[in-house]
Amino acid sequence: MSVERKSMLSKYSQITQIQTLKKIIKTYKLKKETRVSTFKSLEILKNYGIPLAKYGLAKNLTQAKKLAKTVGYPLVLKVSSSKIVHKTDVGGVIVGIKDEQELKRKWEILMASLQTHNVIDDIEGVVVMRQILDTERQFVVGTIYGGEGIGNSLMFGLGGIFVETLKEVGFIDCPINLVGLEK
Repeated sequence: MSVERKSMLSKYSQITQIQTLKKIIKTYKLKKETRVSTFKSLEILKNYGIPLAKYGLAKNLTQAKKLAKTVGYPLVLKVSSSKIVHKTDVGGVIVGIKDEQELKRKWEILMASLQTHNVIDDIEGVVVMRQILDTERQFVVGTIYGGEGIGNSLMFGLGGIFVETLKEVGFIDCPINLVGLEK
């Protein structure tokens, strides 16, 4: 492929990414929602070019099985909802799924837990994601809109259960510069 063609495809890809981001953000603004679901968060990160494990959104077990074949095992299941802030509180995260039989069992456990916590109607689906085993680090990233005259902040810290247990996160005002990041 010629350099010119690669450049043209790259520009087209960037335009598509920007259009996708604008569509996601417009949808949330129209709904006046302040929280973004797990799936939409992943879509935003992907469209900013941040590398992620393979993932997809499943609304039922059949879709989850199909996605599992695409993303590969081991898997993580994560409930996706803009209304559920702490997924672990409702049993909304299941890790270490090794095969289709275990996927079926864990899917049923996940759905039962969501029913028990009375949040099943609040979900848009379940993120089926390849579990990356060569690292033990999970991170949480969030944004805070401070309102008129206050400004925005970015939050970063250890993710998973650690964000709730240790409550150890850092905040930095936006826009971010290298001096601020070093602190």
